[in-house]
Amino acid sequence: MATRITLNCTGSADVMQPEHVQAQPPGPGQVWLEQTAMGVNPLDLLQRKGGAPLALPSGLGLEGAGRVTAVGDGIHNVQVGDRVAYAMGPVGAYASGRLFPAERLVKLPPQLEDEAAAAVLFKGITAQYLLKTTYAVGPGTQVLLYGAAGALGQLMAPWARHLGATVIGVVSRPQSVARAQAAGCHHVLVFDAATLASDVRKLTQG
Repeated sequence: MATRITLNCTGSADVMQPEHVQAQPPGPGQVWLEQTAMGVNPLDLLQRKGGAPLALPSGLGLEGAGRVTAVGDGIHNVQVGDRVAYAMGPVGAYASGRLFPAERLVKLPPQLEDEAAAAVLFKGITAQYLLKTTYAVGPGTQVLLYGAAGALGQLMAPWARHLGATVIGVVSRPQSVARAQAAGCHHVLVFDAATLASDVRKLTQG
């Protein structure tokens, strides 16, 4: 027996209702995942409140981690017993167990705990996309990183530095400067729309 959160309408937190469901045999390309952790994102809150599209009735949540306990036909990337995580849905991560497309699962290394994987995978994928796919950051690259003290910035700053980039962090308040520096930013600017462009020009020598 698994428990999942369902929404029949949007609104405050009390619209989230627990529902008991039987574990289901996975179909082709699916696994049954016994979840041990889930991520909570701002998008979840927007969807629950009605500020972002969500077809109702629905589950909630886009990232989680756990262990594969059953596999359907045609699956080669995971097997029963594997510790795995996922991000970006399909929606329904607020559950103790669920069916999930095997192709969207990532195996977890032994040193990474389920809770950390569920909390960071979405951000890690975003960081990888920005640093590798959007632009191949490397030696000599100058990176201007907004939100350097935030969760995504804390991943991107050390990663960009490791790749050989000079990292200029931007934070919203002076209290965040030390956190951005500790993450690996070479320079940290407190956001000021009137001076940011000129400050960056000075740091990059034009």
